[in-house]
Amino acid sequence: MSKKEVESMPQVKETACVETNDLAHDGSPTFSSGKLIISSMPPRGLQPLLTLPLGDGDNDDLKTGINGSNTNDSNIIDTVPRKIGEHTRLLLNSAGNLRYFGESSPLSLIQECRSIFRSVLGASKFTDDPKRGQVMDEPSEPKSRVQVSLPKREFCDILVNFFEKNINDGFYIFDMKHFKYHVVDLAYKEPLLVDTRKLCLLHFVLSIGSFYAEASPNLMKEHDVRHSAYFDSALDMMRGSVYDGGLWMVEANLLRHFYYQTNCQRSSAWIHLGTAIRHAQGLGLHRKIINEKFENLSYVMHRRRLWRTLFIVDRIYSIVLGRPLAINNYDWDDSELQELSDDVNENFRIRCQFELSKISQINSKIVENIYRDGVINIKHTRALAIELKLWSSNIPFDLDISNTLKEDLISHDNSNNYVLMQVHLAQLYGIMLLFRPFLIHVLLKKLNPGTYGELKSDSLLFYFCKACIKSSFLCVWLISFYVEKKKDRIELFSMNNCCLFASAILSLTLLEQRLQSHPDYDYIRVLTDTLQAASNLLHNDGMFNLNSERWAENVDNMVAAIPKGQLEQDFSNMENMPDSYKNDFEDFSKEIILMDNEYGGLKDLSNFQQGFIPSDDELLFAMGIDRQELELNGSPILDAFMYDYGKKDQLFDRYI
Repeated sequence: MSKKEVESMPQVKETACVETNDLAHDGSPTFSSGKLIISSMPPRGLQPLLTLPLGDGDNDDLKTGINGSNTNDSNIIDTVPRKIGEHTRLLLNSAGNLRYFGESSPLSLIQECRSIFRSVLGASKFTDDPKRGQVMDEPSEPKSRVQVSLPKREFCDILVNFFEKNINDGFYIFDMKHFKYHVVDLAYKEPLLVDTRKLCLLHFVLSIGSFYAEASPNLMKEHDVRHSAYFDSALDMMRGSVYDGGLWMVEANLLRHFYYQTNCQRSSAWIHLGTAIRHAQGLGLHRKIINEKFENLSYVMHRRRLWRTLFIVDRIYSIVLGRPLAINNYDWDDSELQELSDDVNENFRIRCQFELSKISQINSKIVENIYRDGVINIKHTRALAIELKLWSSNIPFDLDISNTLKEDLISHDNSNNYVLMQVHLAQLYGIMLLFRPFLIHVLLKKLNPGTYGELKSDSLLFYFCKACIKSSFLCVWLISFYVEKKKDRIELFSMNNCCLFASAILSLTLLEQRLQSHPDYDYIRVLTDTLQAASNLLHNDGMFNLNSERWAENVDNMVAAIPKGQLEQDFSNMENMPDSYKNDFEDFSKEIILMDNEYGGLKDLSNFQQGFIPSDDELLFAMGIDRQELELNGSPILDAFMYDYGKKDQLFDRYI
């Protein structure tokens, strides 16, 4: 297996910037001169949302930065400065070229954590990691055009099964019965009759299956052909084929995406995902009028399911990388569930895929409305939260993971557990993504008192922070429970990204707890145990995927940087917050402690999914607002949830 590693290169090539060990007077690293690679001042729209605008002046400054009128991004400097809030989306590969990981990416959040940790605690192994800000994310050099022969049929079946279990069961590409009969069987029974296109698809499948088989060395003792050989052979066949407008080009590029993803080549994976989407759009897979032109119902089902996979993967992968979506939400008029299968298991996967497409669409709205311009509107946030809540309330009973958790995940013969897991992890990731800016805002106020103004009591803000932290706990607990019960699965891309994102949020929460003058040690224990579980999950997958190993190292370094006892610095003014906040967070920590049981609170997962955002009446009561008085004054109920309600400071603006 090739050693591709994310954010993990200990040294960079000469074209990359070289950091020195000296520190500037402000505590930030200094850098050697002579390597000019990036602009000194990116537009404010590219900078991370470390704070939320508190006044009109802040809003004007933010708008100016977004418009670019006062920024000059033509200047070139040595490297990325390590100051709070700057350049946390911009990383470098081994050649010194920029790789952009946007605000919704876990890697961007990790960089943001480094800035916060340095500001609060000073330098540490986590903040000054020599491998920080560096990624290995490049395509492999093209190999010589040498096609390899197919393996023995018995071994081919093993590789195809690895592909089916790790990729196709979770992300539909082929009807596997059709693929095995019309491609695999034909390639072995009538090798002279099988065309190049089918052989190309088969070699792509074998390359992905070999990747997973190589994680089990005993399977490869008598087989010396590695995954890269099958992949290069498939590429050679693909180059030699004239584009004929066939559906196989969509499938081939989607297979290339999954191969690059498995090989830790995320930019290449994202690019070929986009290529597959463009081919599919050219063939009208997203249009009902086109799909209904075909008489073969199985083929129509295949087209619809394949497009749904492209839609889902576009949302997951683009959000994880923080990059633009290739499919617009409106650009799909055939999204209703119409296709069903005679096979019970396949029918279950179809329904899971349908629900996953709906939650993926909501998550893309979160990125569009929350992270686009760096300015957040409370009405939009609450509306998106209600969408997430309604999705969970309307999910079919047999897809509610609280009802099926024990049966589906403990049963070793159930192949549907991963796709069901993806459905619910997608919602938890959406909750973390939606409320992360609010949590960062509150934590920065508490960790840097006086810097961002007075922390005011606001019930809705507390609900948002609570939901962000609780969803992070549930993410790690759910993944940990799944992996413990289903040790045979290797591909865990979605899970590992959720795990890293949740770990960063929990690490910031642990930092805040450790700096309290009277910390809750039971709550700290649950936080520490959960972070250790997350680290173990990432380390275990690191034996197969070096991305995960590097991410586990980041989690370990974050936890190690947090002091175990009381700091010498004076953080007593952290306690200068409203009593309602103290009581709310104390009650919340007790709730988390009680949830830390055999199932890690998963029995109450559906209650959280459907109740993480309170009703209007609950909020009005908590805020001490008389609903009848609002109605008498003719004020819309939602006006009470604006941060400028009865206050001078306006926390949110725009996009009402």
